[in-house]
Amino acid sequence: MNPAGLYCSNDLSLMPPAKSVIQASLIVALAVLLLAGCVSVPDQARLIDSRGHTVVLTHTCNAKPPEAVVHALRDSEISLVSWNIYKEQRPGWEQDLSALSKEADVLLLQEAYLEPGLRQWLQDQGLKWDMGPAFDYQGFPTGVITAGRGEADVNCSMLRNEPYIYLPKAVLISYYPIRGRQEMLLVANIHGINFTLGPKSLGQQLEAAREIIQHHQGPVILAGDFNTWSVRRQQALEQVAAELGLQPVTFEGQMPAMHMGSVVDHIYFRGLTQRESRVIAVKSSDHYPLKVRFALN
Repeated sequence: MNPAGLYCSNDLSLMPPAKSVIQASLIVALAVLLLAGCVSVPDQARLIDSRGHTVVLTHTCNAKPPEAVVHALRDSEISLVSWNIYKEQRPGWEQDLSALSKEADVLLLQEAYLEPGLRQWLQDQGLKWDMGPAFDYQGFPTGVITAGRGEADVNCSMLRNEPYIYLPKAVLISYYPIRGRQEMLLVANIHGINFTLGPKSLGQQLEAAREIIQHHQGPVILAGDFNTWSVRRQQALEQVAAELGLQPVTFEGQMPAMHMGSVVDHIYFRGLTQRESRVIAVKSSDHYPLKVRFALN
C-alpha cells in the first residue's frame, strides 16, 4: 500500500483543533506524512515575495527608511484585513478574498497555501506580497502572507515548532513606508502555536515578536490567528500587548468566529486611531475575516 496515495491529498486538514484528538495519533499521522514526502519542514526561516524571490533568512529585523519610496501607504488612513483562509479548502474563497481586498491597504492571511490558484489571484490583484512559509505541503509553501498596495521595505519571518507535532508556525514582520513620513508602519502577522495545553510555547512565540516590536518607534499592528482558545492563552497575549502599549481593536455588537468557545483572531495596535471595524461572516473558511480602518496619529 502506498502511504502517499492515502495521505497526500488536497485535504490539508491535517491537524484538527487542539484537545479533539490524542497527541500520539497526531504524531503518528505526521510521521506518515513526512515519510510519504508530503510535508517538508525547512531548517531555517524563509521569505517568498511577489517578485519571485525566495530568501533564506540569516538576519534580524532592522528597518531603515528608504531613500526613495515608490509604493508607500497613504499618510491619512490605513485599512487592514486579517483572515485565516483555511488553506483555500472551501469553495468561494476567491470571491470572498476579492471582495475583502478591494478596500484594503494591507491584507494579512494565515494558513495560506501558495498553490497556483492563490498565486494567480495575488498576481491578478496587482498586490505586492511577502510570505513567511512555515512548511511545504505537496511542494507548495504554507504559512502567513502579508500583501498590500504599498511595498514593505524590510521583512523577516520567524519560525517556532509545535512541541508535539513538530510542524512550525510562522510570524511575518513587515515594515511599510508611509507617504511623507520618516517613520514606518510595523505589521506583525502571526499564526499562533496551537497544539499545547498550556500557554508556554505560545508565550515564547509572542515574546520573540515582542523583542522586535519593542524597538520600533512608529505605529504598530499585531494581528492574526493567535489560537487563544483558553483563558491562559488569552492572558499570555494580553500581557505581551500591554508590555508593548498595544490596545485591541473592538468589534461592537459583532462576534468573531469562535473556536472551542473562544475568540482566536485578534488585531492589536498603537500609534493609530481606530475608526471603523467589522467582522465579516463567510462560509469559505472556519474563521471570519476581521476588517479595520485606522487613522494615523
